[in-house]
Amino acid sequence: MTLAHDCSDKIEFTVDYLVIVRGAYCMICELEDDCCIRVGSLGKTKFRRGVYVYVGSAQRGIEQRVGRHRSDKKKRKWHIDYFLDEAEVKAVIAVPSEDKETECRLSKSVHAIAGASTPLSGFGSSDCGCDSHLVYFGDEDLESVSETVVYHLSMLGGMYPEKMTDARKSGRKRR
Repeated sequence: MTLAHDCSDKIEFTVDYLVIVRGAYCMICELEDDCCIRVGSLGKTKFRRGVYVYVGSAQRGIEQRVGRHRSDKKKRKWHIDYFLDEAEVKAVIAVPSEDKETECRLSKSVHAIAGASTPLSGFGSSDCGCDSHLVYFGDEDLESVSETVVYHLSMLGGMYPEKMTDARKSGRKRR
């Protein structure tokens, strides 16, 4: 993955420093069809097709954690691992931070976006007081959801969200 800064109508790529940077992230995912997914201890749940945003944290490095989530060769450990058996990660927004409360602040901010709903209580939030860290946006446009999430996160004091892209898909080699 590479950190990308959006500079008007062009994108500049910078060094992959998120490998060791702690913080939180929002993964924007798409589920193409309605389906039932067994989400670990939460049990089997029906998920509707559409756009979802998952908010997570990475105390050992954002790129490492997101890379693990995107991998097909992983042991299911977190709720999101089960969900990603069916859904596809389309975009990632990273928020470098040393504050462990950042993940919950981001989740509350994403839930406050008009049209957002909670598809499953307890998803990704078994270690905090949040209702869920998975947010559903229905059939909204992926780009629109991504831009709206970045906008809402930028309104939080001291948060500087960055869009990330996969270096393999962008055609650029990793540094």
